[in-house]
Amino acid sequence: MANLTLPKPPLESHLSIEKLDEGAIRITIETERLRISPVCLADVEEYSRFLFGNSTVMEKFASGKVRTTAFVEEQILNWVKRWESGDPFGAFTIRLRSGEFVGHIVLGHGDKPGHSEVAYLIRDDFWSNGYGSEAARHERNYYK
Repeated sequence: MANLTLPKPPLESHLSIEKLDEGAIRITIETERLRISPVCLADVEEYSRFLFGNSTVMEKFASGKVRTTAFVEEQILNWVKRWESGDPFGAFTIRLRSGEFVGHIVLGHGDKPGHSEVAYLIRDDFWSNGYGSEAARHERNYYK
């Protein structure tokens, strides 16, 4: 089997940070291919269908078990509360610039002070396009 090397997308992107009411923030990153923006409750159905409810995607994540829609809704609500409190460590929805849902990426608080963690899930029909790596590289650049 031959190794396939995918070209790395350029690191050019646009960052938008909005301060909303009562300390809430909205960080949006746009690359040539992607729009990365804070998760919202309207994303529950896509997260359930394409990520957390998809056994192929979930077999490579955490316990490997699919999650219920109720679990997904509760998790998204927790991430939304982080954004509303002004906490920049949270979940982002990854979409193509056309608006099509690709997946998500989470920048979370690490176990020790000064540490953080990054995790992403991509729809299985979008695997091998470099979308997760692209999102992680651009997030890293803005959180340095």
